[in-house]
Order: sequence, then structure tokens, then C-alpha cells
Amino acid sequence: FFVFVYAAIIAAEENFLRGKFGAEYEAYCQQVNRIWPSWKGFRQSTAGMRFNWRRLAIREYGTMFGLGLAIIGIRAATLYEVLGEEALPDILPLLWWLVPVLAAYLCVRYLKKSGRLTEYRSPGVEVS
Repeated sequence: FFVFVYAAIIAAEENFLRGKFGAEYEAYCQQVNRIWPSWKGFRQSTAGMRFNWRRLAIREYGTMFGLGLAIIGIRAATLYEVLGEEALPDILPLLWWLVPVLAAYLCVRYLKKSGRLTEYRSPGVEVS
């Protein structure tokens, strides 16, 4: 299923880019493999870049929250499926991990919505 969905996404994106950029995109396709990445030149491409934790938190906090829920949920469900009620002593402490995951999500969401957390710090503004 994943391969089918991913192949459909690739086809749709290529069709869109071909229509938007034409011959320039065709030339790009001749140089770049559609599936397997080439790491040649990666260091030069990223030389001036800096990782931005604020940007990650602002843009992906929902994704990270969902990932945390999925990990906890899958582990709890797997334990229960394999061990049944005997797994409850192992599952309950696992469910306590929902508290910090939810707290982190709510904290970042509040800071983002209130304007206290932005992607970039303003120049000359001290952050304590």
C-alpha cells in the first residue's frame, strides 16, 4: 500500500513540476534520481545552514505529539494483546508517559498561539 501511495505521489508531483517548469525540470530529472538520493555535494549544500529548534517546535509539534501517542499506544496495545490482563502492571506506568507528552504539546501550542514562541528571535531582543 505504501509503495502504491508513494508512487502516486511521485507521479502527481512530477506532473505538476513538469507543467510548471517544463524543459528546466526535464533537465533536472536527467541529473537527479527520483528514488535513491545522492549524497554527493551534500556538505557544500548545507555548509551555511543552521538547525532551528524553534522552527521545528512551531511547525512540527502536532506531528511529534502524534508520534508520541502512537508509540505509547502501540506499545500498550501490543503488551495487552500478548499478555492480556497480566500486562496491566506494565501498561499503567507506560500510560503515565502521556502526561509529559501532553504537557509538552500544550506548552508549545500555548506559546505559539500567544505569540511568545516565534520561528526566529528578533534582533536585539534579549530572551531570558
